[in-house]
Amino acid sequence: MSNCTIGDNRRLVSDSNPSIDINLRVSNTNNYYNWSVKRRAEENFVTDTRKNNPGNPDALALKNISYTGTAFGRYTPSVRVTNKYGRSRSINCPSIANLGDSNIREVR
Repeated sequence: MSNCTIGDNRRLVSDSNPSIDINLRVSNTNNYYNWSVKRRAEENFVTDTRKNNPGNPDALALKNISYTGTAFGRYTPSVRVTNKYGRSRSINCPSIANLGDSNIREVR
């Protein structure tokens, strides 16, 4: 695995726009692999999904990872890929800021 990026380099979420996309390149794949994602370090990996017959390297696009219900703060999402032999590797993505329901205004 290499270079986990946030779609459109959008590193800010809020209650009105709570989702991000994660892009990842996966290499050295055979037949299939499973991937899972976690939104922040305190969570477990979720959504264990199989990808069959991937290209090599494969571009993985994880759409609409939602931060709805998470508190104001900074989070580092991670992706874990497990090959058909059970070996897995995790990679951290760039950190994002969650404004939650906060409103930020410029004061003059």
